[in-house]
Amino acid sequence: MIMDILDCMSIETADLIKDEIEEILIDYNITNKYKLQYIPNSMLSLKYQHFKYKEKNINRFYLYSLINNIIMSYYRLRENEMVLNAVVLRKKLGRNYTAYIDYLVDNKIIEKIKNYRAGKISRTYKLCDNIINNKEIKRVKNYTTVKELIEPIFITQDSNSTLIKEDVKKRLISDLFDIDLNHYKATVSLLISNDFYEEYSEKQTLSGYDQYNWSLGNINKIMNKEIYYKIDDYGRLHSNFTNINSDIRKNSLSINREPIIEFDIPNSQPMFLLKSIKNHMSKYSIDTIEFNKLKDLVINATLYEVLGRMWDIKSKKLIKKQLFAILYGDTLTIKHKNVKMFKEMFPTIFKFIRDYKKANKNYKIIAHELQRLESDFIYNHVIDHIYSEIEDIKLFTVHDCVAVPITYEKEVRLIFDYYLNKLKKSLEI
Repeated sequence: MIMDILDCMSIETADLIKDEIEEILIDYNITNKYKLQYIPNSMLSLKYQHFKYKEKNINRFYLYSLINNIIMSYYRLRENEMVLNAVVLRKKLGRNYTAYIDYLVDNKIIEKIKNYRAGKISRTYKLCDNIINNKEIKRVKNYTTVKELIEPIFITQDSNSTLIKEDVKKRLISDLFDIDLNHYKATVSLLISNDFYEEYSEKQTLSGYDQYNWSLGNINKIMNKEIYYKIDDYGRLHSNFTNINSDIRKNSLSINREPIIEFDIPNSQPMFLLKSIKNHMSKYSIDTIEFNKLKDLVINATLYEVLGRMWDIKSKKLIKKQLFAILYGDTLTIKHKNVKMFKEMFPTIFKFIRDYKKANKNYKIIAHELQRLESDFIYNHVIDHIYSEIEDIKLFTVHDCVAVPITYEKEVRLIFDYYLNKLKKSLEI
C-alpha cells in the first residue's frame, strides 16, 4: 500500500519520503539506541559528550534533551513561556543544572523573563526570537539512556480547575500510560499526509515542516512512553494524544493490544452553542423560531452544508473555520460578507454572540463557556458513567471524542448515545 502511494507522487516527493522512511523507520526501529530530538543550528558545533562551562561539567546529550523539551513545548502550546523548576532540573540534570541554563542563556537560545519568588513562581524563560525565527532547527540522535531525562521537564501539569471530578481525572491520567503506538504505521501515515507538504498554521506561526518535526517528535514521545498532560482552566484535558491527526490515531494506536474505536459529538461546538444560548435566554431576546431553525440544522448534521452553500465554500474545514471565527473571534464589526450573511440568517443569535462578548469585555468568553460545557458533558457524565459501568476499561479523550478498545464498542455506544440524546432533549424550548 505504501509503495502504491509513493508511485502516485512526484519523483522528488517520493524520494524525500523514502529517505525519511530509511532514516527514521528502519534505523530507529532496528537499533532503537537513540532518541530523535531537536536543537538549534548553533548547538551542532558541540563535538564532545562531556565539556566544561563556567567550570562545571555538562553532558551534551543532557543539554540536547533540555532544549528539545523547550522547543517541543513551544511547538505544542504555541506559547513562548516556560517555567523551569529548580527542584525538577536538579533531579534530572544533577547539581550542575545551573550550568545548563547558563549555557542556553549566554548563547542566546533562551532568556529569562520572570525571576524566582519563594512560594510564588519558579524562574520563567522563553526561546529567543532568533531561535523562533530560525527555520533550521535540526533533528539529532541523542544516545543518552537516562530515562528520567527523557521525561518532560515542565509540561506535565494541572491547573487549579475543579471542573473534572477528582476520581475521573486520576483514572484518565493513569490510562494515558496504557496506550500503545505502532511507530511504523504512525510515521508512514505522517509522511504521506498533506500536512507535511502544505503550509500549516493555526496561528500562522508554524510552517509545514515545523509541524512535521513537531508531529514526529510527539510520535516518538508516545512510543517511548514520554506522556504529558495538562488540564486547562476550562476543563479540557490536553495530552500527547489530543495533537495527533485522527487518521494516525485510528491506524496506529491501540489499548491492550486492541484497535480503538472513537465516539464523538456531531457538530459539537454548535451543539454547545445552543446549550449556552438556552442558558441565557431569560436575559437576551432570542427568537424561538430562529433558535429551533439552528437546532434542527445542528441535530440533523446539515449546518455546515447549508452554510457552505450560502458562503459558496465547498471545504468543510474552511466552513468550520469561518463559523468559528464568528463564534470565537471579535464580531463587533460585520464588514466581512460571510459574517453579514450569517447575521441575516440568524439575527438574534448573532446579536447574542456580539452582545455577550461585549458585556463581558472578552471576545473569548463564548469559546471558554462552550469548552466548559463540553468538558462537563464528556468527563462528568459520559466518562464517569463508562468508568462506573465498565470497571476494567482503559480509554483516552480528544476533547469531545472518547476512544476505547473495540471490544467495548457496544457498551460504550449505549452510554454515549444515552447522554447525547439527553443533551439534544435539553435543547427543546
